[in-house]
Amino acid sequence: LCFFINIFGIVYPFYSMNVYDRIVPNYAIDSLIVLSVGVMLLYLFDFVFKIVRSYIIDYISFNVGKEVDELLLYKLTKSKSPGANLPDGVKQNLFKELAVVREFYFVRFIPALIDMPFLILFILVLLLISPLVAIVPIIASVVVFVVSILLQVPLQQSNSSLIKEEQNRSSFL
Repeated sequence: LCFFINIFGIVYPFYSMNVYDRIVPNYAIDSLIVLSVGVMLLYLFDFVFKIVRSYIIDYISFNVGKEVDELLLYKLTKSKSPGANLPDGVKQNLFKELAVVREFYFVRFIPALIDMPFLILFILVLLLISPLVAIVPIIASVVVFVVSILLQVPLQQSNSSLIKEEQNRSSFL
């Protein structure tokens, strides 16, 4: 499913290239109609596939999340470890924070990880068409990666202080 969604993303540049290079100079209206209908059908399938993929990811993340939450809650309440003597408010807040981390990995990170090879494929296709055009997504990808890495340290510090504050508040209650 992800394969087709990402391959459909490459169709529009090829469509535009064919229209400008072959159809417009030759005034080939019949070819334009056939090509346009084909691309519209691909976009319809792309829309349907994206909805199905979203449903599948939600379904899997809900079921796996439910099992992980049950196991985590059991471990937090029945554990004999030294950290098990925490107040109930702190345990509740810890459980909530771990649920946010779980949601991040299942809802955002896994689809991004699945789509990563297709980013490389897309850049390779652009390199075949025009190396100068491929520079833009390469630079954009590098900038996004570097910015996300640089923002991790301040976000981690802010999140850590927020978690400690919330745990202190929860343990007080």
